[in-house]
Amino acid sequence: FASVRALVENTGDLAQYDGLAVLSKGDAQGYQLRLRTDKGYDGIAYQASFQPRSGGGVDVAMLPWSEFEASYRGYKPAEAEPLDPARIRQVGLMIADGQEGEFRLEVLWVRGFGFGDGR
Repeated sequence: FASVRALVENTGDLAQYDGLAVLSKGDAQGYQLRLRTDKGYDGIAYQASFQPRSGGGVDVAMLPWSEFEASYRGYKPAEAEPLDPARIRQVGLMIADGQEGEFRLEVLWVRGFGFGDGR
């Protein structure tokens, strides 16, 4: 696997959106967008999967909050609270397909989408 993540200081109120959209170019492999609600290194992450199209074309993945599942080191903790988008403090990307080899993912942007009406 490979991963990268960053702290996000001024997310605004992401709860006003229905989820996140990811504009990317990739290699048709499966990736995860991972969110954390604290600034800690370890702990529960909320993940949603997406797969950019092959051939280097630009693709947008629409990831509603309901698709983000709690995860801790590959397990789904039963005691985890649902994702609270107002508390997002870290964003990350991961490929974890169990395969050794090259991959390519270029993320052009990550943005909120929708109008926060809970649909």
